[in-house]
Amino acid sequence: MNMSSSNLTFIGKGYPEVDGFDNYGIPDVGNEFETIKGFSIVKDGIRIEGHDSDGNVISDNRFYNCGVYLSAMEYGGLNGPGDVVEYNVFHGGGIVLSYGGDGSQKIIGNEIYDADYGIVIAPGGGALQDIGEISGNKIQGCDVGLTLMLETRVNEVYNNVFNNTVNVKLHQDTYVYQYPQVNQWNKSAPIRGTNIIGGSYIGGNYWATPNGTGFSETHLDTDGDGIAEEPYNIEFFLKGRSEATTTSDIVVDYFPLVTPRVEPAPVYPVANFNMNVTTGNAPLSVLFTDLSENATSRSWNFGDGTTSTEKNPIHSYSLAGTYTVNLTAINPNGTDSKTAEITVLEKEEEEEENENENENENENENENENENENESENETKNLPVAAFTVNKTSGYYPLTVLFTDLSQNVTSRSWDVNNDGVEDSNEASFVYTYTSRGTYTTKLTVSNANGTNTETATIDVEKKSSGGSSSGGGGGGGSPEPAKNVETKELSQAYITNGKAVKFDFAKNATCVMYVSFDSKKTAGKTTTIVEQLKNKSALVSELPEGEVYRSFNVWVGNSGFATEKNIENPVIGFKVEKAWLQDKKIDQTSIVLNRYNDNKWEQLPANLSGKDDEFLYFTADLPGFSSFAITGTTKGLSEENEIESGPEQETRLADEGLKSMESETGQTSEEGEGAKAPGFGIVSGVLCLICIFLHKVGRR
Repeated sequence: MNMSSSNLTFIGKGYPEVDGFDNYGIPDVGNEFETIKGFSIVKDGIRIEGHDSDGNVISDNRFYNCGVYLSAMEYGGLNGPGDVVEYNVFHGGGIVLSYGGDGSQKIIGNEIYDADYGIVIAPGGGALQDIGEISGNKIQGCDVGLTLMLETRVNEVYNNVFNNTVNVKLHQDTYVYQYPQVNQWNKSAPIRGTNIIGGSYIGGNYWATPNGTGFSETHLDTDGDGIAEEPYNIEFFLKGRSEATTTSDIVVDYFPLVTPRVEPAPVYPVANFNMNVTTGNAPLSVLFTDLSENATSRSWNFGDGTTSTEKNPIHSYSLAGTYTVNLTAINPNGTDSKTAEITVLEKEEEEEENENENENENENENENENENENESENETKNLPVAAFTVNKTSGYYPLTVLFTDLSQNVTSRSWDVNNDGVEDSNEASFVYTYTSRGTYTTKLTVSNANGTNTETATIDVEKKSSGGSSSGGGGGGGSPEPAKNVETKELSQAYITNGKAVKFDFAKNATCVMYVSFDSKKTAGKTTTIVEQLKNKSALVSELPEGEVYRSFNVWVGNSGFATEKNIENPVIGFKVEKAWLQDKKIDQTSIVLNRYNDNKWEQLPANLSGKDDEFLYFTADLPGFSSFAITGTTKGLSEENEIESGPEQETRLADEGLKSMESETGQTSEEGEGAKAPGFGIVSGVLCLICIFLHKVGRR
């Protein structure tokens, strides 16, 4: 179908079949504001070319072994209305979507399958090509997904699925200024919303390959937000080369999409056993029964130099003594051990000979029994009492739970919340994330000089149903903060090695936090730190701190429970405060402090000014640990204003006010009649004192 003029609209009902559309015969003039919608196009495709071809809309069509060719020039670049190619489906063909021009075209929501070339962007008329946006497209099964020719410029490429033999191909030449460029392969920061693969955040693109080894297919999502925890240096092919390249810093997707999932936590063995007897006369035979969980093998040490690998062995002790029995449970992920004691007494004959002696000893013990009971009662009064609360007892994994210690008479504590026999934290309150299904017995052990006490609770972690996902994690994943209260967040990764200084830089400036650093006392490998800048008061605190609040934010370092005194030391936060906020709120710069929420209360941490520029003041603060924070300042008080007003005018004003006060007193005493003479003398003395003070201060000047 020949389009002989501009401003034509072609609407198909029920996708009628046509060969195609073109503006053959008027290419030097071009077409503007053509609309083609709702057709099945089976032969020639759509072709629009020429000067000033602008504002064309190609929407909701079906293409079979053909495509769209647009070639335009000289119509205003990014300021023009631009052509739009949206929500079309392409099956097969050579080049299915080719654009050559210098305008603000948008390529949105198309599906391209099994073509030689998916999208090809080429310059028009020798001028630099500007494309506004390529987003929401699925390009799959093609030889090459996206081709950028020399002198092409694309503003944003994001939220697309690339699953092709070659996903990106760039044409480069000897002149750097001619290289194709993409300003951003992702949004500046992840945006809450459903992305093209059903995740919760819109960020970069989904990078796959037909053989299933693409970046997005092989990188796990450790915090459940559907965005990989590291950038993707996009593999692209240069013109004339057969090998992939990843060296160009202009081809980086900082927020690549992945299927929201987490790596299953390794299953460790849990050693456990019982014995049919724990004491008896020699020779003593004992039946040991292995009750271990998740074990593939085991090793017994009976404490007398003999061992066994049987599941339920019987062992005989021939000599009297106390023996420590050790069972080690083993699986490919690790080992766990449990011990118990066996007491073997002398043979019965020897016992009878010493019977009278033992009776005498028992009598002596009974004499002191009452005294010992009284002492025990006094000590019991000071024994520790374990108690704690959890904000959740069940949910879908990854499940994030806040544990709060409510124990009494405690000098130390130890949490084991995942049944592995290893301490997870010693903080009074901390957060832990369960990453695999199961029923977990969480245990808090508290101690003081008089003893220990434990308290347990059960956490049920379930698998997500196939019908959807749970919002149990909150805060954009890996955080107990509700997602609706998170304004923005930024992630940073670093390797943590024992004895080394670690620094997490937040280069995107998405929040008020510039960096987090500390000295590591334990090797943890590659670790992610997340900063959440909040819209309002954190849900994890009871109230805001005193003063004018600039920002509230949370800092999560690694898995919950890692950033403790046992693992790190000398933690520091670098943050920034807008100068405009200080001016608007009349905040005293020296009053800026960082507040940390700990043990159900706020503590103020001094902030040290480290630098400034035209927009921000930069501060650092030493920390005792990481948790919820708030940056605050105080307004300039009246006391400062009074200090500024300290000249002769103020002193004269004070003297005048004093005289008026005395005149008032004189009026009162004259009404009192008798007895007024004494007060009058006091008034005169007061006036003389004020005058002397005034003259003295003037003389000092």
